[in-house]
Amino acid sequence: MLRSTRPMHALWLPTLALAVAGFTAGGAAQSASSTPASLQPPIRLTALAVRTVDASVATPVTITLDRWSTDAEVDSWTNNMREATPKKMIDTLRSFPSIGRLGSTGSVGVDLRFARAEGVQNSGRQHITLAADRAMSFWETSTSPRSTEYPFMLIDIQLDAKGEGNGKVIAAAKLMMDQVSKTLIVENYEDQPVLLQTVKLTKR
Repeated sequence: MLRSTRPMHALWLPTLALAVAGFTAGGAAQSASSTPASLQPPIRLTALAVRTVDASVATPVTITLDRWSTDAEVDSWTNNMREATPKKMIDTLRSFPSIGRLGSTGSVGVDLRFARAEGVQNSGRQHITLAADRAMSFWETSTSPRSTEYPFMLIDIQLDAKGEGNGKVIAAAKLMMDQVSKTLIVENYEDQPVLLQTVKLTKR
């Protein structure tokens, strides 16, 4: 099971919840051999990132992927989601090699360590889930404010048959497992997710 919580600064993306629920339940995420030709790495996704608190500012972002996560990596991470502490979840993700990158003009970018695609049956649509251990500033790591409890960056992208679509980003997320109900809980540190508009898929 999977549920969301809504304390201060918490918001959950339903589409990403379905993706994670599918992986943790052994869902039909695509392996490299079953991925459509348009999504065979290396690939590039471009988009405009818009914060819902200030929709007048749109930042161009680029996502590059060298490969999809292996079945072994998916099993390793999702098993830890069911059984481990939040620290073990982020340590496991950090142990994976970089398989892509999210960047924008003027930023150092973020290494992506989890990437999986899932086809929507009989529609030509693709659902992409990405995860990273987000970058933290020296001030953040040295003073350990509340934000350090939200070490994940989660990205949810929906593409149509033309390779165009939209998405959402939780820039600072916390993953927890309720051991009684076996429910995965995801919290967003910020009030609203970042929207990804005019997403376009291209081959590198």
